Amino acid sequence: LMILATTNNFVKTGPVGIDATKNAVVDNFATSTPFFTSTTLPFADTFFAGPMQGVWYSYEGGFAMAGGDIKGMAALNIMTLNSQSTLDASLTAQIGTVPNAGLAGVIAPYNASTANLYWAGLVATQNSRTKVVTYTAQIRRRINGSWKTLYSKAVGTQLGTVRFDVTGSTLKVSFNGAVLGTVTDTTISPAGAVGLLASKNSLLGGFEAI
Repeated sequence: LMILATTNNFVKTGPVGIDATKNAVVDNFATSTPFFTSTTLPFADTFFAGPMQGVWYSYEGGFAMAGGDIKGMAALNIMTLNSQSTLDASLTAQIGTVPNAGLAGVIAPYNASTANLYWAGLVATQNSRTKVVTYTAQIRRRINGSWKTLYSKAVGTQLGTVRFDVTGSTLKVSFNGAVLGTVTDTTISPAGAVGLLASKNSLLGGFEAI
């Protein structure tokens, strides 16, 4: 017998029900509609008790609680704030773990209709000989499912805090308080949502948007 019950707001449209094996007897089934609350910037979430209920929406994959962090569960995981679309934003994420060949960071603006986005964060690479994992701060763009790296700079073997400033077509990435680089790109112009994007088993310990 398997019964699914959820109190988080990452579940999107689709059927609900009960899955049971042969000859199982089930009684007292109930379901309810998840609620969403519109939020405004500035906004911050520590994830200490999981993502704040009602203000996050998952578009790809999903995140689960992992101690005082949240962990990416699918190959690629995207969740955005349930807030008004914005073009200009400053986003910060505390990154605790990025597995080899994985990534973790923030997105803005995210277009829910096209899934187009700009992303800034850390990418992990493990040396096949020494097994040492190093990290690269990057700015990427996704258009119609195709990724392009717009900026990349090695930051060493330590994780930390990534900041992504989006001002019109100007995109700036910072790491642990130091500005790393700025690029200009006009490919994505409509306003959109802000949020997080991370690969499987990446850990994030906090998010802020202003």
